[in-house]
Amino acid sequence: MRIDRVIWQRAGTSDGDVAVEVLLVNEAFDVQQSGVSGALFHEPEMTQVLGLALDAAGRTDALLAELVAAGGLDQSAAGRVRDAGATARTARRHELFEVDDLSRYA
Repeated sequence: MRIDRVIWQRAGTSDGDVAVEVLLVNEAFDVQQSGVSGALFHEPEMTQVLGLALDAAGRTDALLAELVAAGGLDQSAAGRVRDAGATARTARRHELFEVDDLSRYA
């Protein structure tokens, strides 16, 4: 057995209350996929999401450059904003698995 997916939703009235769903899979039933078919598993969604992420990164860089050029932000502050993205990638990873309603994924 292996863990395939863990998703969660906010639950209850307390900020820390969550409901969690863990999907376990018997590895004997895993489909052997080549690199090509495995890459296509989540298509076209994966290509779309990657494109949107790259668009957002480009816009963020352009916005920071414009703010620095206009004098609204110095280079040091722009660097801190860029660094915050890398920090958030680790600190906020759990948000990728949050859903509004666990029952939609059962």
